[in-house]
Amino acid sequence: REEVPHSEGLLFLDETPERHAISMKNCLAPLDIIWLAENFRVVEIIADAQPCRADGPCPNMQPMQLADYVLEVAAGRAAQEQLRLGDTVVVHSEPPLR
Repeated sequence: REEVPHSEGLLFLDETPERHAISMKNCLAPLDIIWLAENFRVVEIIADAQPCRADGPCPNMQPMQLADYVLEVAAGRAAQEQLRLGDTVVVHSEPPLR
């Protein structure tokens, strides 16, 4: 997508808590990347991550703490919601059971 609608995001579910790395390779829109612990508590935020258009490898971004989920939303959304480390994100659909 060339843009992410304001009310949408993409939630990545992982099997185990890890320091999951994210790259912006092949992304078309800037994103806020939010890592969440099992209870959807924010453990890391990278705001306004820009697409990587390099032919070679793009840098990876990862949290300093273990995370169970990675949430990608439109750039600026975390600031608009005044999201801070330790806050809890409300997910309006249940993730699948592990």
